[in-house]
Amino acid sequence: MLGREGKGECMPSSLVNSQLVVVIEDDDSLREMMCELLQLDGFKTFGCRSGADGLRAIRDLHPSVVTLDLHMPGMDGLEVLDSLSRNEATSRVPVIVVSAYASDRRVRCSSQVKAVIQKPFEVDDLCNRVRRAANDQAWDRETGRLGDLTTPGRGDAEALGREEVESYTSYPG
Repeated sequence: MLGREGKGECMPSSLVNSQLVVVIEDDDSLREMMCELLQLDGFKTFGCRSGADGLRAIRDLHPSVVTLDLHMPGMDGLEVLDSLSRNEATSRVPVIVVSAYASDRRVRCSSQVKAVIQKPFEVDDLCNRVRRAANDQAWDRETGRLGDLTTPGRGDAEALGREEVESYTSYPG
């Protein structure tokens, strides 16, 4: 597990390039719960409380999947998506939006958004979509092609699963 926010501890090298899910969520208790659920499902997690922390973690850790809240103070989820898409190194990282504002059309226009999960969400829905996205991303790394990651979800939700996660802290740095 990584250090708690604010301690500035280094990230273990074992996290870099492994099956990792970066969880970007400003609500501390929800972020911790999502990380714990994904860890129980076999993923490593790294939690970030802001969009800016999330971008740094994504650039440094190269996760397999990112879960992203849209409505956050400072840099919001739409700004994170825009920044990811403009950077060659992050433009193919699959993103699963987990938000109460999941119906925003701008989210569905991003090719990086592989699923949208409406809050409140079902635990199985989150884990299944993350797992699916992680499996598809692993396939992509082997073949150099991205598979079809969209799957029909409940109601307004469209998403997939994604990789491992290890911690529920903000990015130290």
